[in-house]
Order: sequence, then C-alpha cells, then structure tokens
Amino acid sequence: MPSQNGDILSRKLHSMRETPPIFQKKTTRYTFVSPIKRIDTPLCRPQMYLCHVTMSLTWGQYARFFTLFQFSQKRHMFSVCNWNEERHHSRHGVKRFFNDASTLQVQWKVQQRGDEASVKNLQRLNVEKHSKEWYEHWLVGLTDGDGTFSVDRHSKPNGHIVWNLVFKISLNKYNIRALLKAQSFLGAGILTPTPDNMVSFRIRNRDHLKKLVFPLFDRIPLLSNKYYDYQKIRTISLLLDDESLSPGQRQDQIQQIYSQKTTREEISPVWFQHISGDTLELYKKTGKIHLQKTEIEKVLSLPWVLGFIEAEGSFFLTCKERYQHKPDRYCHSFGLTQTGNGFLMEALRCYFKIVARVQFRTPASFQNNKQGRRSYFKLETTNWRSLQYIRKLCLDSLVGIKSLEFRIWERSMKHRENSEKLAKIQKKLRDIRAKFKRPLF
Repeated sequence: MPSQNGDILSRKLHSMRETPPIFQKKTTRYTFVSPIKRIDTPLCRPQMYLCHVTMSLTWGQYARFFTLFQFSQKRHMFSVCNWNEERHHSRHGVKRFFNDASTLQVQWKVQQRGDEASVKNLQRLNVEKHSKEWYEHWLVGLTDGDGTFSVDRHSKPNGHIVWNLVFKISLNKYNIRALLKAQSFLGAGILTPTPDNMVSFRIRNRDHLKKLVFPLFDRIPLLSNKYYDYQKIRTISLLLDDESLSPGQRQDQIQQIYSQKTTREEISPVWFQHISGDTLELYKKTGKIHLQKTEIEKVLSLPWVLGFIEAEGSFFLTCKERYQHKPDRYCHSFGLTQTGNGFLMEALRCYFKIVARVQFRTPASFQNNKQGRRSYFKLETTNWRSLQYIRKLCLDSLVGIKSLEFRIWERSMKHRENSEKLAKIQKKLRDIRAKFKRPLF
C-alpha cells in the first residue's frame, strides 16, 4: 500500500533550497546546529563528526538534513566523507549519505537569486566586510570619484590674506546616504545642499583635516589626478604651520603653490610604481592599455572600486531595439562616467573585464567650448559575462543608495528574457530617482 504522504524524498528535496547555508553560531539567526557527535567507523580513521543542521523560516519553508563531516586539524576546514548511499524516509527529515568512500573537500553549489556560485573555501565566508580598513579604501575611492581638494584665498579689508583648506565630496542628493556614511566614519564635517540638486560633504576645520583627513590620504594615496590637488593643500598646510618662516616668506611660497595648475589627464604616481613604462607610453600614443589581473590588483582594491562606483557608477536597464508589433527588447547595462582621468577609466575597463572601449563624449550643447570642460569619459557594457562578473563583485558590498539600485538590477536578471517585466523594472528604477528631485531640506 503506497504511503499517504507519497514520495517524501522527492517532495522534501523539491521544497528545500539548493543547500541550506551553515554559519557560525554567533552569526546564525535561523540556523541551529545540534551538539556534535563523534562517530568511529572503519572507513573514517580521522576524527569524524555528525552535524545535524535544521534550517527554518527560509522562504517560508522548512528543511532538515544530516551530513557527515570530517574535520581536518591541519587545514581547519570541513570536508565531506562519502559513505555507501543510504536513504531514510520519514515525515520530519531526510537522511542521506553519499556512495563514495573517498574523502572530498567540501564543495557545494549555492543558488543566489537564480544564479549558481561555486563556494570552494569555507574560510571565505569569514572574511570581514565593512571593517575600518575597508571603509578607508572605500572613502578614498569615493573621493577619487567625486571628491575635491581646494584652497580658497580671501583678502581681508586690512590687506591680510587668509587661506582656507577644503575637503569636499559632492553627490546628487539621490545618493546622500553615501555622504552620511562618510560623515559618520570620519566623525566630522557638515552636509549642505546646493541649488543644482546636489549635496556636499565638507570639512574646513584645519584640526579635523590634520587629524582625520591627512593621515588617511597619506596612508592610502589617491589614484586619479586628484592626487596632485591633495598634495597641494597638504603642502600649504605644512607651510601654514611652519613657524620658522616669516609672514612674507610664507605668503610667497603659498602663492607659488596656489598658482600651480593640474590638468585632468595627470596620472597618479602610484601607477608608475606598478605599471611598466611601455604601458604608459602605449596609453600616451593610442589612449588604450592592456593590463593583466595581477598588475591591476596591485593598485586597485575592491573597496576602492566600490567607493568609485558609489560616486560614478550606474546600474540600469536599456532598450536595445524597439518593435511595433511586439514588446521592445531590453537588456541590463552597467556604466561609469568620469571627467578626465582617461588612464584610470582604461584601468577600470581591464579590472571589470569589459571588452567595450572607453568613449570620450562631449555634449552637443558644449561642442563649441574650447576649454572642453564639459567633456567626459564613459565606460558602458551590456555584455552578459562582464555583467555577471560585476554582479559578483558588488553583491552585498555597496553601502549607499546604489545598494538599492544594484539589488533591483541584480534581482531582475532572472527576467532577462521577459521584456515586459524588464520594462516595468526600468520604470521602477526611474521612479526611485524621480522621488529625490523634490527639495531635500
């Protein structure tokens, strides 16, 4: 007589996620690990442990499984010990052992929003994100994206000249959350709105600059032409504190540094330490570079890249083709824009493994502008393989409003063949940005 519950094994495996995650006890909310029991068997000479994991309240489903683990004291990691296959059907759980007697390193597939990712090392789960050092690199990347270092010169009625040093990051008020995070991390500065729908995070207090800002950028140098702007105010700050100089000497030296101009195509000297001279000469001649992964990772760190994306990146959906009698074709896209710093944009193209070229754009309304101040570099891709790599880098890492934008963009990837669904998601992303066009303060 067949069971009233049918094929429990098939129904149980169907109701489970691919593999319930196993976390440390201190970080677990809905995963419970029973006391570990030792098992002595002829096949398992090393120390063997049976780990009973129960996962509940995940997507409204319940799942329970038993897996036999071997703990390696040398590598401090778990590995699966495969046994002869044995299946046990019950109302409350599924017990399964594998059919191979060899010992394999733990390697399972975890499905993340419809996309599989191979987890080869459990220690990777213990990497601490958003630590103090992580935020330091993130803030430097944010500054390279939309930060400025400036010196303001004011003349008083009595003829005395006052020099004000300013560190500022300006973002669209749509991304004020990133500025609040920067303010919270540094513990200083003020936020002020501007008439052009922007918000500026600014530090002018010299004590705060010397204690909070200068040590950070001395330790983690900037990678764009803003490196030279920072060195300018850093030098002026030292001159203002140099008591060995007379007022006249101090003013003359500061005025000389203040009059120096930097171009938007200056390359940070950090690149010269890790990139060959041939690569730099190739960029000067052709405007292109070809860097290997090992070369780029010596300069660019992931937190820096994420901070730069917070300032200059965009996750969006674009309409590739329009039709009259059927839905338009939409696809996912990722883009970066930057005024100047073409070398840096080329390096990011190599970092993200993007095949498309970096484009130099000038809006039609500013094409007659001889100074070219409105020109910018643009990097954009719709290549699915490149987008998957970018998705992997940004997953659970962004901290500003771009985290919401990315999450909607990333979750919509499972609808890549559904143009009608993508059109609705595109409208949702645009509506979120439109909400921030209203006055903020």
